[in-house]
Order: sequence, then C-alpha cells, then structure tokens
Amino acid sequence: MIQREEDHRVHLFLGGLENEEYSHIKATILNTEPLPSLRRAFNHIQREESHLTTDKEKSAKAENGAAFHSSKGVKPKGRGGSRSKCDHCGKTGHIKPNCFEIIGYPENWNTRRTQNDTRRQGHKSNAFLAFEDEEKEAPKGAKAAHTLHEKHMTHNTRVHENMAGNNKNLREIEWVLDSGASHHMTPCLSLLKAVRKIEKPFYVTVPTGNVVLVESMGYIDLDKNIKLENVLFVPQFSCNLISVHKLARDSKCILTYDENRCVLQDQTMKEMIGLGDMHEGVYILRRPTKSIYFTAFLKNMAGTWHSRLGHPLFEALQKISNIVKCSFITNKEECCDICHKSKQCRFPFNRSNNKAEAPFHLIHYDLWGKYNTASHNGSHYFLTIVDDYSRATWVYLMRHKSETLDMLKKFCTIIKRQFNVDVKKIRSDNGTEFTNSSFQRYIREEGIVHETSCVGTPQQNARVERKHRHILNVARALRFEANLPIHFWGECVLTATHLINRTPTIANSGITPYEMLYGKPPSYDHLRIFGCLCYVKNSSKQQDKFTPRSKKYMFIGYPQNQKGWKVYNLETHEFFISRDVIFYE
Repeated sequence: MIQREEDHRVHLFLGGLENEEYSHIKATILNTEPLPSLRRAFNHIQREESHLTTDKEKSAKAENGAAFHSSKGVKPKGRGGSRSKCDHCGKTGHIKPNCFEIIGYPENWNTRRTQNDTRRQGHKSNAFLAFEDEEKEAPKGAKAAHTLHEKHMTHNTRVHENMAGNNKNLREIEWVLDSGASHHMTPCLSLLKAVRKIEKPFYVTVPTGNVVLVESMGYIDLDKNIKLENVLFVPQFSCNLISVHKLARDSKCILTYDENRCVLQDQTMKEMIGLGDMHEGVYILRRPTKSIYFTAFLKNMAGTWHSRLGHPLFEALQKISNIVKCSFITNKEECCDICHKSKQCRFPFNRSNNKAEAPFHLIHYDLWGKYNTASHNGSHYFLTIVDDYSRATWVYLMRHKSETLDMLKKFCTIIKRQFNVDVKKIRSDNGTEFTNSSFQRYIREEGIVHETSCVGTPQQNARVERKHRHILNVARALRFEANLPIHFWGECVLTATHLINRTPTIANSGITPYEMLYGKPPSYDHLRIFGCLCYVKNSSKQQDKFTPRSKKYMFIGYPQNQKGWKVYNLETHEFFISRDVIFYE
C-alpha cells in the first residue's frame, strides 16, 4: 500500500514536467523497474536541469561574444559593413541572432551614440520608448531617478526585459506573481469588472523605471477561489501582474515557493487553490483547470468529503462546496464500491408530495430491531423520529421495546424547551409499542393526535421507513469503509444520523435538514472520516516527564452536547471524548 502511494506521487510529479526538454529523463525514470522513490526521481530531474542550464549558458556566451566582436572591429559603411537584414528589428547590417535588441547592447554602446544619429536611436529598448510620453509628465524627481536608472541599465536590456511586467511574451502566459509589486496591474481593460475612475489619480513606477499615471481600476475573478481586488489599469504595461502581498491579504491564502513552482493554499482548509511555474526568472500563475496536479487534488478532495459525509450523492456534495471552501471535480459515472454494497435497492414506488406547514406539526415514528448482535452499550433496537417539515432525524438506541414511551417523553420535552413548540401530531405503524395503553394515555393527556397506518400497508408510513433505509445505508457504508466489527453498529447508526442531518436533500430542494430547522447552514469543520486512526493527548494527572504524551485511538463518532470527538482506545477498548485529537485520514 505504501509503495503504491509512493509510485502515485512519482507519476504526479513527472506528469507536471510539461517541457519537452525533460521527455527523455521522464521516459528513463518511468521505464526503471522498480520505479524509484520520489526523492530519487527529484534528484534525477535536478541533475538533468543543471545540465540543461549549463548548456544554455555556454550557448548564450558564445552568441554574445560573436555579437560584441562584430560590433567593435568593423567600421560601419552606411547602414553597416554587411547588407544582411534582421528579421527582428527590420534593419540591415546584422542578422536576428546578433540583434542587440534581443541579446543586449555592449557596455560602450551609450558613449558611441550621438544625439543626431537617429539610426542609433532606433536601437533603444522598446520598453523605454513605450513610456516616453508619460515621462514628460512625470515629476522632476522621478525624471531624474529614471535618467540615472537608464544610464545603468542600457547595457543590460536583455535581462531587464525578462523582469516581471517587462516581458513581451508574458501576455500569453497568464498572470505573473511578483513579490515586489504593491498593486495588481493589467493592460487589458476587457479583463476588468466594475471599472471605476480613481478619485485621486496617482503615479506608479513600472519595472523599466518609468513613472506612469494610473486613472482606472476594477476587479478580476480569476476563478472561484481567487478574486483580485483594486486591479490597476496600466495600458503601457506588457503583462498581467499579481501583487503577492495583496493576494495573500485579500484572498486569505498562503504562498509557498521552491525553485520551480509556487503553490497557493487556502489559509483555513490548507487546500491548493492555484499553482505557479517558474518561467525565465518569474513565477507565472497556472490556470487551475489546466493543472493535472490541481485536477487530481480536487478529485481526491471529492473522495475525502464523500467519505467524511458517509457516502452521499455527489449532487449533495456539490451543494456544500462553498461552505467547506473547496471546489469538487466529480463524475456521476464513477463507481463507488462502498455505495453499491451499502445502498443498492429496488426501484421506488411513487412518493407523496404532502408536507407539514411548520416544524413538529407532524412527527413520524418507527422502531427498528430486534437486532441479534448487541451494540457496545447493550442495545438491540433504535427508535427513529423524523420531522415531516424539515426531515430532521433523531435516533435513540434502546435495549428493550418498553423504552419507547420514555424516549417519546424525552423527545417532546426537548422540543418544548429548545424550540418553544409542542408536537401536534405523530404518525406510526400499528406496533404494540405505539398502541399500548400507557402510550395512548400519554398522548391523550398531551393533546397529541396519533395517526396509524392500515394493517399490511407500510407505504402509509413510508417517510420514516425510507429514513430507516437511508440511515442503514449510510451506517453500512461507514462500517464497510472502516472495516469495523458488527458490534460497532450502534456507533455507525448514530454517526450516520449526524451526517444525514447535515447533507443536502432533494426533499428540501437541496437544503440540509439542519438549515431547515435552525435557519442557518451547518458547520463542516469538525467532520472527519469515520474509523480513521487518531492520536489523543494524554490527560492523566499522574504522568511524569517521560510518559507518552498521546495514545492511539480510533475515531468513532460525534458526541451530543460536547465540543469534541468520540474516540475508541485500541488497547483498553474504552470510549473517550476529547478535543485534543490529531487525525490521520
């Protein structure tokens, strides 16, 4: 199992290397038997990258040397000693590989130019020419700073043009992540939404050193997770620019860098919301939908939440994506073996569309059992109570049928105190636990109307019957996935009820029973995969400095009226409730 996970990581890592330069080394690694570890694969790629970088540097030095030699030793005649025409700048006297606009100007180029030599003026960097008009209107201090900057940077134009915001090709490579930028910027007005004029226009300094006036701004939705606020419209700019500081502050995200990539994670759930690649010295934000890492991650998160919520329908999972702050990639045709084993049933009969007008106007009751294996607390039955309006469900584990009336009294008292309403009507089958004299006397005294189904017609009590099936489907899924012994069925049923109340349902038009009852969406922060391994802080007061600080447990459910998790000690076989738990899902 561990080797398979390691192989999966290696495949994901190699899949992210999209450059053709790595195709040979990727094929070599993938053909190795057995497949090397992720660390060894990374070391192979690192060495290959070092070789490629060294080869490129040698090639660049050779080209620069040839260019500088030809510019020093030949006296120009007219437009140059050679009549060759450059495909890049359109001028004669050199070819494209030797063009100074591409490889940079020699150090003495500035001293050789004269103010009257308009031909030399044509070789000035396009980045500087693009800002000449704005420079005239810039403040005197900014002009002086720019003049000094130009003197030092003229000989290094090629490197300069690769800076964030100054590469002509970056417009095709989405957004640049710049840790030195104070604002988000874009030259594309069509990308901006809610464009507005800035009340007090201000100047910003662009990577060329020029100072330009900014008069408009707006916002941009890159995707569901990344929204850029107050993006400046700078038409003279040559790429889209993201300020790392503003992105981290506004989107509440964490950015992690390495030599090849930048990963954007949600601050709350630590889920990846974006990925950047190193390109010519700057990080380029990759669209999440184009990333195989991101797609695989979203599919994995869909599976994780599918397990956390007890294997609900994927339609229900999509409806809570905004609440759990995670987008899901799901496939309706994808087979879940646990779902088939635990839920497959006959096709349903036609359902009634009648519904109570308010919570607790109509309550459905039914008893399940007797089950031949007792749960951990000795129960053989469970009583299911369903509110007809909200579809909220309560389950009570019982050892004997005779406890039914006590559970009804307990439930009615809770509803009276917590919701300040009285149960008006209950509906059940003709079981003796609902028709005995004690039960009938109580409901008469409380003024509750008792409806029963006709003999041999369970369809008239179909809502609670279907709820039984729903609870058992989820409980089976939880037990199968956790590989628990059958005597844990009680914990599975209680956890299933907790999850069902927090899962959107078609009966409520996609709203959870919890929200229908309480008027607000439920929290999902506490949910974990049922049956997973966890470690609980040792709270014993008799421990010394060298005793273990935690013990190994198994997560087994959610306790009522306590902020913590219910866990099971694998050594002492005891249940425990704690909030100091570290999970391994």
